[in-house]
Amino acid sequence: MFAMRSTIKTLLTAIFLFLSGWNSITIQACPPPPECDTPDRYVMHATENSTVIAYSENGDHLFLSHRSAPHYITYELIPQNNIGGLWTTWNWSTDGCGFCNLQNATWNYSGGQEYTRNAAYIGIMYSSVGAFSVTGKHNGYACTKFPYGDYIIPGSSNISMSGYVIKVDITRNGSVITDTQQTVDSGALINLGCSITPNDVYIYSIGFAWTVPGSKIKSYTYSTNLGQVVDIAGSDLDDPTVSYYWVDGGDGKYVYCDVSIAGHTFWGGAPFNVKRPTCQVVTNINNYAGYYLENSWIISLGNISQNLIGITFTASYSANGTNGVPYWIQVINHTLREHVDNNYIFSRFEKYNVSDVTIPYGTGLFIEDTPNKIVPANYMASQASDSYSTWLMFKSNIGGSIPVPLSKIDWNWSVQSIHSGDWGYVGSRDVSSPTYISAFPFPQWSGNIND
Repeated sequence: MFAMRSTIKTLLTAIFLFLSGWNSITIQACPPPPECDTPDRYVMHATENSTVIAYSENGDHLFLSHRSAPHYITYELIPQNNIGGLWTTWNWSTDGCGFCNLQNATWNYSGGQEYTRNAAYIGIMYSSVGAFSVTGKHNGYACTKFPYGDYIIPGSSNISMSGYVIKVDITRNGSVITDTQQTVDSGALINLGCSITPNDVYIYSIGFAWTVPGSKIKSYTYSTNLGQVVDIAGSDLDDPTVSYYWVDGGDGKYVYCDVSIAGHTFWGGAPFNVKRPTCQVVTNINNYAGYYLENSWIISLGNISQNLIGITFTASYSANGTNGVPYWIQVINHTLREHVDNNYIFSRFEKYNVSDVTIPYGTGLFIEDTPNKIVPANYMASQASDSYSTWLMFKSNIGGSIPVPLSKIDWNWSVQSIHSGDWGYVGSRDVSSPTYISAFPFPQWSGNIND
């Protein structure tokens, strides 16, 4: 078509010149007319949903999320002029270049599927994870302008743009669990990782940010001599991996990881149902304060010699789909023992915040305690005072789990006595009514009552 139009144009030009008095002319391809302001450069722009998302002149790469695939990207080769330091699109129709036809661009690409094309652009659809690239060559314009005849405005050299379709996956213990329902026990160790494909993107600056809903901790130590909680710090949530324990329960906890790659944000996540038992604890107190036994005066809550237990804890417990056992921990917040013997020599024993005997204090649905002090017969006066916190906890049978608190009971007792030989008098005694707290504080201690 262009050749035919050029021939017709040349013939009309010759006839015009002949009628104008020219005796002879020479028709040949000519350079652009002086007034034709030809392009200063060619660039490639990538567009998605009518918005330019990458510019070849800026050295941009495309970063596309697999989560929002498919992506329909249009690549266009654009001629530009520099006018007063500003780059503007070159337009033959306003730049004195005559009548021009755009020559079909040449395209090569890897990755994606072509879905449209014309002389100036190509459209490629991306749905699979991986790297891709596009190379285009603008083949210029074929123009005609009287009286200059036919001429070519040169096109570009090869212009390339590359990018990635990126997927963020959540792993648990090394296995991908992205968008896959997980069911775990409260107190189970949760080890998660955030992985990125393709691996090529690791050449860029990458940042991680985890969001973990609910009540959780980083770790819990619970040996005989130390009970200690370590909370999750902000810095624990900006690594490719995160480890923690859920303390509370509840379904629909969606954990996700935001990944920043060269200023672009991508994310992956997984839903969790966290199972946690429910319970109620009932206490019974036997307010017995002292008795004489085998040449000693015993001040006590309860009476072991008569099988009178000082205090009992009985739990009603619903597993709610968990796989674990009730687990008791008892902490002595404060203990005091003071005595005066017959020679008026004073002795004192006192400790704060220590574990009571063993960890755990007991398992199952029932525990008991009969705090007491054996006082030699030659002691003329004694005083005992104890403050306790008793936790019913749940410990999952899943390896690596920690006990998590279900209920806390605060209670205390005290007694003052005067005695001589096998005779004694309880001057005052007090046993508090237990206070029940259904909350998430962990028992913490440093030391043991037997240290």
